[in-house]
Amino acid sequence: MIREPSATIRDSLSHIACLGIFFLAADTQAESLYVSSWKDNKIVRFDMDGTWEQFSSPLLNAPTGLTFDSQGNLYVANQKGNTIVKIDPYWQASVYVSGGLDQPMGVAFDSSGALYVANAGSDKITKHLPNTPGTIFASTDLDNPVGLAFDSAGNMYVANQWVGTVSRIDPPGQVTVFATGLNQPYGIAYDLPNNKIIVTTAADDKILIYDPDGSASVFATTGIDNPQGPSFDQNGNMYVANFWQNSITKFDPSGQGSLFANTGLQNPSFTMVGPDRPVPEPEFRFALLATIISGFALRARSRKSESESESHRSPVA
Repeated sequence: MIREPSATIRDSLSHIACLGIFFLAADTQAESLYVSSWKDNKIVRFDMDGTWEQFSSPLLNAPTGLTFDSQGNLYVANQKGNTIVKIDPYWQASVYVSGGLDQPMGVAFDSSGALYVANAGSDKITKHLPNTPGTIFASTDLDNPVGLAFDSAGNMYVANQWVGTVSRIDPPGQVTVFATGLNQPYGIAYDLPNNKIIVTTAADDKILIYDPDGSASVFATTGIDNPQGPSFDQNGNMYVANFWQNSITKFDPSGQGSLFANTGLQNPSFTMVGPDRPVPEPEFRFALLATIISGFALRARSRKSESESESHRSPVA
């Protein structure tokens, strides 16, 4: 049986609602598109209606690959800084990895929470765990690895820009050639609902779709210019960064492309769809909580005072 709230609690909740407080719903967030703006060392966040804001930090230096952990923290690879920067949901930046990297590009988490980094300068994939030195996960048959992504079986796909191949690396670290004959493959994304691997080729302006068996088809050849890191939203729309055009192209599931954004970007490199920001700052949340508590207390005192007045009121003659 569902019990109705008391009048005091119900009125207090009404009082809070009138104040416009939605504390319990603050963590229910929509999606945003995040883009690494390589030339001006910024992260640009776009609402899905195209409005945008920029984030800058002295810790960003030629930002490239982007990924999120399960807590909503954003991780950014810095190609020139040789670091991975962690940006929490309140836009506080800190260095997450600072050693063992050489021109880090693509980044991705596996299902266990380990972070993998494509190092274009050393032709290695490194694996990183919190408070633990990084280790080399793979180094065979890699040449200027850039984008990387995992499929649902835990296989990693890596774009080797200069040799025009895509490598597949199984969970134990065994490297095999997945695709060849590509013209500077750059970005990779995994289309989970359709079990497809998406590859952008920067030199001939194409987006290719691969089945797990390696068969390929061309998804798009127009509306893109030096396409780089792709990503998907929850509705199956794909977003692709155009490095030279300073723009983002959006493709719907049917392949129809349209301009999503062309402002606030200087050589956009990677895209990543993630939780919406900004969220209330910690101080603001504490203020909300204090207001809520005060509202309850104030209303309870008011009810108590009304009750006492009622009990002492003289009867009407």
